[in-house]
Amino acid sequence: MSRFYEDCRNNNIHQVRNTLTNPYYKAEQFLNLVDENGWTPLFVACDRGHVEIVKILISSRANIEASDNDGDTPLGIACIPGHFEIVNILIQSKANI
Repeated sequence: MSRFYEDCRNNNIHQVRNTLTNPYYKAEQFLNLVDENGWTPLFVACDRGHVEIVKILISSRANIEASDNDGDTPLGIACIPGHFEIVNILIQSKANI
């Protein structure tokens, strides 16, 4: 997977923010990356409980309604391990319940 995806997985807040604000890149190309399971960077940040990464991705217009190969959304993925702060952030961002 891409460096950006790994930065989201590893909670590299500084690098994620820098990549998304770099004028030489389009944020969409990173926000819409999909792995073999259909997970975008937002899915992995929700799964890992990386609150700040989730906030950065949402503020950069990540698709909070994306669904993976199993039909799960980032909200559902955040619920599984009990990352309730992220669940609240997604609900406040108008994720479908």
